[in-house]
Amino acid sequence: MKTFSLRHWLQRYTPLLAALLVLLSGSLLVLLMARNVLLEEGQASARLVHDRLKSTLDSFALQSTPSLQRVALNCPAFIYNARLLALHNPYIRSISLGDADGRTIRCSTITGSKPQPLPPRHTSLRFVYLPNSPLVPNTSVLVLQLPLAGKQLYFGINRLLLNAIFPTRSEYLETYVTLGRYKLNAVAVLDDKPRIHHTVAANPYFSVGFAYTWSGFMHYVAYHYLAYWLLVVVLAALVYQLLVRLLASEARLCGKISQGLARGQFHAFIQPVFTREGVLSGGEVLIRWIHPKDGFIPPDVFIKAAEHSGQINKLFSVLVQQLLATLGRPGIRLPVGFHLGLNISAPQLAQPALLTDCRALMSMLAPQQGVLVLELTERVEIPNNAACYGVLNQLKSEGARIAVDDFGTGHSSLIYLTRMQVDCLKIDKSFVDLISEGSRTDIVDNVIDLARRLGMETVAEGVETAYQQAYLEQMGVDMLQGYYFARPMPLADFVRQYLPQQPA
Repeated sequence: MKTFSLRHWLQRYTPLLAALLVLLSGSLLVLLMARNVLLEEGQASARLVHDRLKSTLDSFALQSTPSLQRVALNCPAFIYNARLLALHNPYIRSISLGDADGRTIRCSTITGSKPQPLPPRHTSLRFVYLPNSPLVPNTSVLVLQLPLAGKQLYFGINRLLLNAIFPTRSEYLETYVTLGRYKLNAVAVLDDKPRIHHTVAANPYFSVGFAYTWSGFMHYVAYHYLAYWLLVVVLAALVYQLLVRLLASEARLCGKISQGLARGQFHAFIQPVFTREGVLSGGEVLIRWIHPKDGFIPPDVFIKAAEHSGQINKLFSVLVQQLLATLGRPGIRLPVGFHLGLNISAPQLAQPALLTDCRALMSMLAPQQGVLVLELTERVEIPNNAACYGVLNQLKSEGARIAVDDFGTGHSSLIYLTRMQVDCLKIDKSFVDLISEGSRTDIVDNVIDLARRLGMETVAEGVETAYQQAYLEQMGVDMLQGYYFARPMPLADFVRQYLPQQPA
């Protein structure tokens, strides 16, 4: 039965999931962009209809009211003047005068002076749509109602007015005027098809809005934004291909690391560390990959892949075995209090082998009162859980010391330092490089001051000039390492150059 491996699962499905994420988020962005443009078009169309129709109705009232008000009590004269007004406006079908209560028409350009009852349900609206006109049965009409000399004036308006007022009809949007329970576009009453409605403007006569269906919106997107969506598809495909290649490259690199481990291609190098007085105080152990074909492979190329794959634990064990075989050899005498530093990262704290390897090194260092210094790298943040801190506390209780490597370049913080009970801060080379004549050294000064306030030792990495050495010594840095003193070297060279040997 196969066991579940998160790493293999991620390696297999991450490109697909990332591509789907790009596709979904990109498609959503295209839809939002299309929707915003469509809304802007709908709002512009609706405002245009609102302004045109309101202006037309206001002009009816302004032009007609004075001449009709003078003859409001004389029905024949009212009818004569009203017919003259209707003749001059192609959209006015009729003009009628009704009682103050709006229940009966007394004078009309259609029925003359014959009283005509009105349906009571329309009396409260100032501008209405009647699908069946009470004056001309079986025809629809728009009716504008205005007060006139204590009575009610009614304009029967041809539906063609809306056709003239509405802009060119959109294939995707329905702009409409709301009159009571009716929504009218340029040519008809809107049906009950499900739509998404937006009201844009309103006045005492009517309100104006627009609507669209989901199918219409998708057709709009397909017609106007297909090119954008195709770009999203291409981007998703590129992301998929890039991740497939990256993961395949990392998988090949992990395979090469496994081969390198099996063939003994990884070697422990050590860079000496000196006190301010120039006395050898310890060394930082570094791993070097010497490939038979590719030559020297820099740690930056393979360390991160080794951490992700879990191979960092095997690499650490290789270093430990080589240190034990070389520095623990009979006749090798380490200086008293020698500090042996090894880099560890967060993933290693979860592995039981770390305790075993570290104890073996501490046992080797014990005769000369040597100290194992575990240099925590900041590439991966240490999880805030009891298990990880428990391993560190256990090693500290057995004599190991904790240092933060490349301080200031990763995940460390004041809480991080105090929680781990750090003993030493290693000032990163990038900060040491800032030290030169006439340059500002605020960052280095602050790190040194912070370490002093927290009671921690300081080690300056990457010292390459006499000026840097003098400045750091003046600032009270405890230990220094860098090319100015010595380059990283194989263990055998370090033993030959720095360690006195006694006969076995």
